[in-house]
Amino acid sequence: MKLIALLSMFLLTSCGTKVEGLSKAESFTHANILSGRMAVGGVVDAVETMNAKTGLSYANSLRAQIIEERAAFKVSNASYLIKKVGRKSYENILGELEMDGAISEASIALLATKASGVRYVTFARIEANEVTNDRNETNDTDSQGNETGKKSIVTTTTRSITVNFRVLDLKEKSTAWSGLISKSEQEQSKFAVKSENGLISLVKAIKGTGETEDDKKYPFPKAPGLKGVLKQAFIGFADNLPEEE
Repeated sequence: MKLIALLSMFLLTSCGTKVEGLSKAESFTHANILSGRMAVGGVVDAVETMNAKTGLSYANSLRAQIIEERAAFKVSNASYLIKKVGRKSYENILGELEMDGAISEASIALLATKASGVRYVTFARIEANEVTNDRNETNDTDSQGNETGKKSIVTTTTRSITVNFRVLDLKEKSTAWSGLISKSEQEQSKFAVKSENGLISLVKAIKGTGETEDDKKYPFPKAPGLKGVLKQAFIGFADNLPEEE
């Protein structure tokens, strides 16, 4: 077996990112965000357990992407909310979002009272996080596009995620913006196919070892990290925020 190359392919889309189930209040405008200010409330995971340190790291990444896409916005980080409402109350708010996918009226009222310096608070909830594998055989071609008679095996590992974004309007005590954004990234490996005579192939088929042999000869690459795919979802969200009219 000869490893020809290790390829990395990212399915990245920022501009024009599709938002499923989009709901936007008329009052959620560029001007109101400028005057009312915004804070990132936090990021939670409905699929796997996420520790507080990781959650804050993702929240900081979300804030960074909002600022990069909308430089005029003043955006406070999650630490601002922790300081305003207290760590215990903050953890309860994230717990509600993680378990129920929403934040209670009582918690919204608390945020409105304690975090009066901002009007909008953005939260994100990871709804889906799936890793899939695929293996395909391809015909090699030369620089002219002609088949060389040789074959390659391309193995692919894809991470696909869906994130539910929700922006709370503390002035109106309601949801100003909500929607789902899905993103994915791939890692690929390409291997030269080593031909086998018919007898060896027949013996493997009888023993049922073909799949195991493929896994050894043409292994799947490591899955893309969640952090990188999340960043693309954050960019997609930030790119959908109101622009200056």
